[in-house]
Amino acid sequence: TFGEWYTYCQTQGFRADGVICRPTKKKSIVETLCRNGNAALVFNPMTGKIEVAIDNGRDYSIALLNSDTIQTISTTKEFKRKTTGKKVTYVNKDEDYDADSVIFMRDGGDYDPQTDTLTQTALEYITTYQHAYKYEWRQMAEEMAQPRVATVKVGREAAYYPIFSRVELQHKSLKIGLSHGKITGLKWQSGLLKEIYIEGTVTFPANVACGVIINCVSDSGRGLCALKVTGTGTTSTLTVTTTIRQSADIIPRAGNYFSFGKLDNDGNFTTVTNTMKITNAEETDDGYTLTLVDYNPALYTYGTLPEYKSNLTKTPDGSKKTVESQRDYVQQGEAEALASGAVQAAVDTTIKGVRFTNVYKVKP
Repeated sequence: TFGEWYTYCQTQGFRADGVICRPTKKKSIVETLCRNGNAALVFNPMTGKIEVAIDNGRDYSIALLNSDTIQTISTTKEFKRKTTGKKVTYVNKDEDYDADSVIFMRDGGDYDPQTDTLTQTALEYITTYQHAYKYEWRQMAEEMAQPRVATVKVGREAAYYPIFSRVELQHKSLKIGLSHGKITGLKWQSGLLKEIYIEGTVTFPANVACGVIINCVSDSGRGLCALKVTGTGTTSTLTVTTTIRQSADIIPRAGNYFSFGKLDNDGNFTTVTNTMKITNAEETDDGYTLTLVDYNPALYTYGTLPEYKSNLTKTPDGSKKTVESQRDYVQQGEAEALASGAVQAAVDTTIKGVRFTNVYKVKP
């Protein structure tokens, strides 16, 4: 996993650069580097090893969490004023490793102290403008796209849910989906799934397309299966309209749990469950407590890099001449006259406040 992360950082242009001058635990350093590189250290209970998980987006969800599998749930949402930009201080390797600062605005515009609010932060081991931008862009994007945090307590099956995985969440407190339940049987015909029989009933709204998301678990594998279904009124039989073959790797079985709801205007399952991302998992006596935030694929595509403007002031090079026509040395016959002129120029500077820029180099 460290090798995969190394390759990811090469692709993104991330580098770890710095000098450590005080006693520091290696784990603390690596955790900082992981944050800089969109990753986290995790303990894998299957292998007993510490690994790296990369937050680089996921193509599919791995689990369904609803009232049948959730023990407790709580949600929080921040309503505080969001910062409109970040002022970042970092050591800039492109400026001879001098301390530099730059302002990144959320909208890519210029900073206006009258209306904008800035959060100041100092970066460790980040020494390039491009890396600093990507780090802060992700921070600001997550602040806007993931204001809601759900804390969910589930059973020991969460050991199979790695950090940064996608999951589907449905709960009455979230006001999404219509109902949930457990499958009691299925009808297969010519190798295709035709009907699903459930414990209890669901009610189909009139003239609205509906679907189910099933948490498929079997000896051959586990995963989610999204199926479009039809029915009339309140029923315990779901007619499957999506083509799914009995030979598929992931298929529903009796005993699997499902979530039921209306499809959105595009026929997708976004109104059946909320797609969430696991950001933390803590083991408890009888399971795991998961921290979830909204999953947004836009977080993994960086915006346009603004033009770099360094705040550093270059130290003047002493070898450069301030007057283009200046000679290296003054001849002996000219020394008295030029010295008199230099004194007069200095007097003029004192009296009139004019900056004196002429420099005379006289041999001893």
